[in-house]
Amino acid sequence: MKLNRNLNFFSVFAMGFADVGADIFIALGVIAAYAAGLTPVAFVVGAILYVCTALAYAELGSAFPVAGGASTFARKAFGRFWSFVAGWGLILAYVLDIALFSIVGSFYLNQVLHLDIQYVYLVGAMVILGLMVLNMLGIAESALLNNVLMVFSSFLILVISILAYLLIFSPDRLIAQMQAFAQESSWTNFAYAVGLSSIAFIGIESITQAAEETKRPGHTIPAAIKVVILLVVIFCLLISVLSVGSVGWKVLADNKENALVAFASEIPTYGNALVLVTGITGFLVCVVSANSGIIGASRVMYSLSRNNLLPRVLSWTHPRFKTPWFTIFIFSAIAMPLLLIKVDVLAGIYAFGALIAYILINLSFIALKNAKYDSMYRVPFVMHVHFRNNEYKLPLTGLIGFVACVFSLFAVVLPQAMTFVVGVSWLAAGIAIYYLNARYSKPLVQEKESLSVTSIDKQEPTILIAFKLKPHERHIIDIAAELAKEYKCGVTILHVIETPMIMPIWEDLTEEMTIEKKREMETLEEWLKGTGIDVKIEFKAARDAVSGIIDYIDTHNVQVVILGELEGKTSPTVEQIRASVNVPILTVRNTLVSQTPATS
Repeated sequence: MKLNRNLNFFSVFAMGFADVGADIFIALGVIAAYAAGLTPVAFVVGAILYVCTALAYAELGSAFPVAGGASTFARKAFGRFWSFVAGWGLILAYVLDIALFSIVGSFYLNQVLHLDIQYVYLVGAMVILGLMVLNMLGIAESALLNNVLMVFSSFLILVISILAYLLIFSPDRLIAQMQAFAQESSWTNFAYAVGLSSIAFIGIESITQAAEETKRPGHTIPAAIKVVILLVVIFCLLISVLSVGSVGWKVLADNKENALVAFASEIPTYGNALVLVTGITGFLVCVVSANSGIIGASRVMYSLSRNNLLPRVLSWTHPRFKTPWFTIFIFSAIAMPLLLIKVDVLAGIYAFGALIAYILINLSFIALKNAKYDSMYRVPFVMHVHFRNNEYKLPLTGLIGFVACVFSLFAVVLPQAMTFVVGVSWLAAGIAIYYLNARYSKPLVQEKESLSVTSIDKQEPTILIAFKLKPHERHIIDIAAELAKEYKCGVTILHVIETPMIMPIWEDLTEEMTIEKKREMETLEEWLKGTGIDVKIEFKAARDAVSGIIDYIDTHNVQVVILGELEGKTSPTVEQIRASVNVPILTVRNTLVSQTPATS
């Protein structure tokens, strides 16, 4: 069963940006405890690593818009085993994400409620239960929560930043604390802080995890990632500079669980009110990030299971809500006992799992850069290297991202024995499960093709018009032409010839069967050519129109399908096709009056 495409640009953007906001609320205090006065510098180095990795996601996410993210890209580049390793690392990160942000969010809320410590943990457990139910109902409902909370938290962070800059920020204090770093910390601790800054990356992974549920993913995913990249850099640098230059790194480090509240409380006149609002907002944005963790964990497991890397039962989707309810339940249950672990330990293990995946995503990007695929976005700064009479493309952003992620992984693992033990144990257990599943599970029919870029990926992309146009429906030609320009591809006009049962389906269509329709479609072809778009006409034999259209979509690199509905009424044909393919569908009304199309 397939996932529904319900997410628009703002929903996808909010899902990715959710973890950026939560990273500020959590990582600010943890990073300050290790980087001391160089906390802003740690965020700068982390931002460079973040941008390079995010650009790899932008290009590959546009080229392969299916659930799985790093796992999918690693399978395309290196095969099933490394696909599993990438996915398994992400699952660890997402499970820690759920627990980490749920408990820290509860500590922020406690700045308002002033509960006993046992009730703080109870609030964290209730957050996980509530998000589990919400995600089982559907990703659209889940995304709505992200949208509302993201706007609210962003506004508060800007208010705190402006007040801090106007009332208490001192450039001299910032410079003095940076100069005193050698007396207050060490370069080993600084490297550890840089590694921890990678927890912001998970927002980008969340965007690609939802690709299979995103409308027009080839366009939406890179656009959302680029906007998130910009805001990540601005917000992280802004808050880190202002907080260290206002209250000092020691205040932040002494209040790891609610550093932003400690920062806000020092602002004159408005401090008490800001503590109240920041406590509530910190809770809300952490809920958003925990929600992204549940979305991401369930989608990674769904992708691994669907590709037979884990038991197929894990890819079950709910018959009504079309959500991977089984995996949502599993990871919510696993996250519950993790609420009792210290925040420092959770953050380190969280970064370990994420960095394993990001090392593989950068390597996959470098490898796939020399494979033929179509993407709405291409990264800049690509070198052309000549080796043994062959020319290879080497994306500098991918190379920098790989080196930076390897450095961050060692920086996170070496100082903390617990992170190393848990991380290695998790990978060992996953590899054992992988080989047991490979031995006892039934192989997929398409398994041999999943190791590299598929033949469909290599085809020229096209916009498919798959219904009968009338001469007065010129506006539909204009719609198709605009889409073709946006997706940088051509247009295919498909006509399905319904063959009688007495005729074998594999026989070629006769000229008598196509000549009349060909004359009609040549007029449409001339219209499209007049808009400057490459266009072709294709005929397909099938027992019925629905099966013919679905089969064409499954065997061609179709970007968008344009279908018709009489007078805007629900069409059984459209509904059958929508339920059977993972391609955005545009429906238009076959009327004499030009009307605004309804998208789905």
